[in-house]
Amino acid sequence: MTDKQDVTESEISCLEMVRNGNYLNVASACNEVETLVAKGYVSKVALVGMPLMQRHYDYVLSVPGLIVLRQYKP
Repeated sequence: MTDKQDVTESEISCLEMVRNGNYLNVASACNEVETLVAKGYVSKVALVGMPLMQRHYDYVLSVPGLIVLRQYKP
């Protein structure tokens, strides 16, 4: 990667929180996490086997998100 991605400090801290598992099994995460999902840095996986909890997701750091996180936090 030649250019660093345009990522804010709050997005970096949000990526760290996703990596640490702070957004597992969340009904509605903050808007920054949804922004990171839209950018492709975080994957959003619906929980399986819980029909009454259709709006609960696991947020997992994706490979591009890991790369961005390693660029800013070695």
